[in-house]
Amino acid sequence: MMARTTSLRRQILIRAVLCAVLVLAGGMAGAPQTATAASRVAGALHQTVGDPGRALNPWYSTQLHVHSWSNHNAGSQPGSMQYHSAWAQAAGLDVLWWTDHNKLFVQEMDLPLNLQGATITNTLDIALPHPPGIEPWYRAWQIGWLDASVTGAGAPAVALDNGMLHMELRHAGSQFSSFSYRALDYQQRRIGGQSFVRPLISDPVLSLDARRCDAGGADAYAEIRFGLSWHTANGVSAPQELVYRLTPAGQPPAVVASSRVVTVSLPLSTGHIQRSLLADARLLPDGDDNAIQELTFKIASRNNAAACLEISNFLVASAQRDPAANFAAQRVIGQRLEAASGVVQHVGWEQNAGDWHLNPYLARQAALMPGWQDIAAPVFSAAVHAQGGLTALNHPFGADYPPLLPPAQQDALVQSRLNRLLPARAWGADLLEIYLERAGVDLERHLKLWDLLAANGVPLCGTATSDQHGGPLTSPRTHMVTWINAPDPSQDALLAGLAGCRAFFGRIDLFDGVIDLRLGPVAMGGTHLVAPGTGLLHVTVDPLPPGAQVRLVQVADQPGSQLTYIVDHAPIDPSQPIAIDISRPGFVRVELWSADGNPIAFSNRITLKNVSCDVNQSAGVDIVDVQLVAGAFNQTVPPAPAAYDLLPDNRIDVRDVTLAAQCWAARR
Repeated sequence: MMARTTSLRRQILIRAVLCAVLVLAGGMAGAPQTATAASRVAGALHQTVGDPGRALNPWYSTQLHVHSWSNHNAGSQPGSMQYHSAWAQAAGLDVLWWTDHNKLFVQEMDLPLNLQGATITNTLDIALPHPPGIEPWYRAWQIGWLDASVTGAGAPAVALDNGMLHMELRHAGSQFSSFSYRALDYQQRRIGGQSFVRPLISDPVLSLDARRCDAGGADAYAEIRFGLSWHTANGVSAPQELVYRLTPAGQPPAVVASSRVVTVSLPLSTGHIQRSLLADARLLPDGDDNAIQELTFKIASRNNAAACLEISNFLVASAQRDPAANFAAQRVIGQRLEAASGVVQHVGWEQNAGDWHLNPYLARQAALMPGWQDIAAPVFSAAVHAQGGLTALNHPFGADYPPLLPPAQQDALVQSRLNRLLPARAWGADLLEIYLERAGVDLERHLKLWDLLAANGVPLCGTATSDQHGGPLTSPRTHMVTWINAPDPSQDALLAGLAGCRAFFGRIDLFDGVIDLRLGPVAMGGTHLVAPGTGLLHVTVDPLPPGAQVRLVQVADQPGSQLTYIVDHAPIDPSQPIAIDISRPGFVRVELWSADGNPIAFSNRITLKNVSCDVNQSAGVDIVDVQLVAGAFNQTVPPAPAAYDLLPDNRIDVRDVTLAAQCWAARR
């Protein structure tokens, strides 16, 4: 009873110190930083207490890396925000944190159909030259090929004349035969990138010159079709679509909208068309929640009628090019979908940083916005940290999904990444994505890289994400999420939870509960001081799936390329405290595996560390040491003294303040 009372008093004392630090941090940081400082210190309070119950100490399942309109990889089911929200609602997910690519918000690159100098193949396909004025490294983002196809027995013909495309078709049968051109890239594949695939919130405007070179009538038609993103209604998922019927002059205009398709009849009175795709798409359910995904030119004939279309000067250009405006528009759509689905929605982005991608997680009122340029990883991390945010190092082995590599090659990749990340201290990143399988590297090696970084002095908080760019939403990686401990699912509260690494990660289709650790007064995400002997580790796995196994992992801090295990994945009974060695610096975490050997979920760590908290070298630790560390809150090193950086990462954050308070409390 005495030990429990002493521990409780220590927790209360640490809380009191941190609350005092909260006030100090707000005053030191200045008005723009006060809210962020407050939320991050408040989040640190979770590191010093056990779990009082899920109702009072909630955890929110969060998809931290998911794309709405980005389809740079040219997936077959490019999703809308609504499409992913419907999945999240069905899966029981609490939060979607959108992370479209930074370039998607900056639609300054136009999309022409460059018919000047194009050539027709013997299969009637058309090879297009690269548009002038667009850098060649964006070649894959442009229309490079028109793929011809014919349905039915109609006889097609095509010609090119000084930048004009002439299409003809005649079919004697009573059913329509069609002749179409589908826009592809220069490799004759579906177009990806961030220019062809542009969000409708950027207000793309279609402009072209067109002429119906036939008599018109009911037996021939011509149209331009824009395939859009996938949406889900009544459990059925399908893409939405805009269809522009090009009719001869004199015919009446018309607009017909269904739940999936808007058909606009455009009489070619002047020969020129200019049309806002966004304005037309607003007739669809959540129609602004779309991106251009497909483009087709089509004519059709029956009953021996001639179908003929000429087009030239085709261009799609976005009227809204301000990234801040487009970012704000996505946030508005997210708020609407949150109200409809009950899934909380936050908006961020994925930043290109050369060979690496980083996700910034920022406070709701942060001023940093996505832009066109790549930003070097250390520069971007510093900019995010300056606004009180966190950065995640995404898919550390690469972004593709090839088959698994041989084990020796996977091991070599672990060492290669370790050799790049350690000297740079992971460029100041705070979080590391863990995948079941990515870039040919399995889960075991993802976890090994994560642990090796920590054992070598670069501890990153582990997260799991799907990085979905649409569907199908059926693979195991779709269900990889991160649970975050926070008082509510607001953006700032979740950011504070991540700042304290109050998080675990795994598959929401196999588990949706709580995994937490406590060692004395220190909870998962925190740092426990090294001391002689053992300490009791309390493990929470609630609920424990039938037949599932909890495995304990304890690793000693040991610089090098191999892990030094103190406990190597030993099965434990989480209903009982486990005595662990606390005499050596290192860390402890747990893993949850199913009865048939499949991974379910993974905790983050409690770190064991030798720390010199006597930052003013007064031969003792007192409240002055805590005040000095707190007074430097949110500063980098330098100007803050290195002695204040108790958990070295070249900045004074809430973990340093928390640890200083723990040191002081432990000596009272």
